[in-house]
Amino acid sequence: MGLDCAILSVTAEQLPEDQEDVERLDDAPSLSLDRYWDAIHWAFGNASAGALGFIQCGGEPVEAMEIDDWNNARFIEPDEVRRIAAAIADLTEAQMAANLEPRRSSKERYPDLDIGLDDIRGLIHKLRKFVDETVAAERGLLVVFDG
Repeated sequence: MGLDCAILSVTAEQLPEDQEDVERLDDAPSLSLDRYWDAIHWAFGNASAGALGFIQCGGEPVEAMEIDDWNNARFIEPDEVRRIAAAIADLTEAQMAANLEPRRSSKERYPDLDIGLDDIRGLIHKLRKFVDETVAAERGLLVVFDG
C-alpha cells in the first residue's frame, strides 16, 4: 500500500482555512505522483532539505489539512518553487539514475518498488513541466500525502 502523493499549483490565498474549506482546492491544477513520489525523491538525491527535497520535506504545514494529528500537506512559497525548478533543471539523467541505485539495491527496505529511471522518466518530465508552469503562474506548490 503506502502513501500516495499529489502536487497542486496554488496561491497562498487558495489554502484552506479549515477542514470544510478543503474543497476550494478541487479546481487547482494538480499532478499525481501516486506511490512513485518516493522513487522521484530518491532520483532527486534523497535530500532531507533544500530545493530537491521538496517532495518529502519542503514547505510549511497546512494545519487545516491535518488528519488525526498528522499533517499531510505542506505549502511551498513561489520563491522556493523557482529554486526547485532551477535545481530540477540542473539534474542530469545520469545523476538521477545514480541516485536511484542505492534505493533499488535495498530490496529489504523497498521490496515492492524496484523502480529504475526508465520507470519514472515520464513522470519526472511531467513534474518538471508542472513546476515550470507553476513558476510561470507565480504560484506555490501544495504537496499532499494520502494513505
